[in-house]
Amino acid sequence: MAKKSSGAPWLILGGGVFLASLAMIPILLVAAALAGTGGGGGEDAGGSLSGGCDYDKIFSDASAGAEAGKAYVAGKTDKPPAKFIPIYNEISEKKKLGGCGPSILAGIHSIETGFADTGYSVVNFAGAGGPWQFLEPSWQGFAINHNPPCREAGSRTWPAYSVENGACAAAHHLLGGGAPGNWRNGIYSYNNADWYVYAVTLQAQRFAKDVEGGT
Repeated sequence: MAKKSSGAPWLILGGGVFLASLAMIPILLVAAALAGTGGGGGEDAGGSLSGGCDYDKIFSDASAGAEAGKAYVAGKTDKPPAKFIPIYNEISEKKKLGGCGPSILAGIHSIETGFADTGYSVVNFAGAGGPWQFLEPSWQGFAINHNPPCREAGSRTWPAYSVENGACAAAHHLLGGGAPGNWRNGIYSYNNADWYVYAVTLQAQRFAKDVEGGT
């Protein structure tokens, strides 16, 4: 969601994203995006491109958020829509996110908006919008001005951008935060809270079999 958290979970209610505490502080990581992140490191840090992900390592690195992360995903049973699975796989391979990439992208998409589709333009009170909940300046940095920019299928217009371009920008964000060499830091950069890292990883682990071989 490209913002800093005090550690209080976001609640997804009726299609909108709301904060459980008003102590959440947005953070813009545009500088890293403008500098460009080439990706790489797939096999050694996050599994091979064809599969494999050390979820236990991410859980261990984000263990401070275990209790809140588990509580946050309790009852979230939706699985990735089949039409999005090739997107997660293709973007992950293109950006060299390694074996964790497709499931982590699915986990973020799930936590942010419950798999909102292309054209979803809801902007929350903190100013984050679209299927992957980017702040507009962060979107400009990670999707439009990034080198290379996102030029995937569909719109790049914030906030009603396409799922493809949102996945591309999310990949740039994760890479800028340290993925795939350090997945905890990569996910943490998206929302600065260990509960969020833990929740995303729980969803990613659950989705692993769904996204495997979905290209």
